[in-house]
Amino acid sequence: MKKDYTRDFNDIAYFIDHVNDIDARVDVLQKLGYKIGVDIVTKETNVVKRVIKGKRGELRVQIAPAPKGLPLAKCVILE
Repeated sequence: MKKDYTRDFNDIAYFIDHVNDIDARVDVLQKLGYKIGVDIVTKETNVVKRVIKGKRGELRVQIAPAPKGLPLAKCVILE
């Protein structure tokens, strides 16, 4: 049976939309029990709220843009 991630997506999107400080956003999402990781992004794929499927089948939601000069963006990992 597949897990329904609708509630998770809504929670994550809420914090992306309402918490402007990225460090505070990451901290709150971590305290809610979400696992935080990083994704490698390009100029075209550096989009906040982007959802991808990882190599191990997990879903990843980008929660912050990549800093200038670095191809790494913070994401929430949903397993």
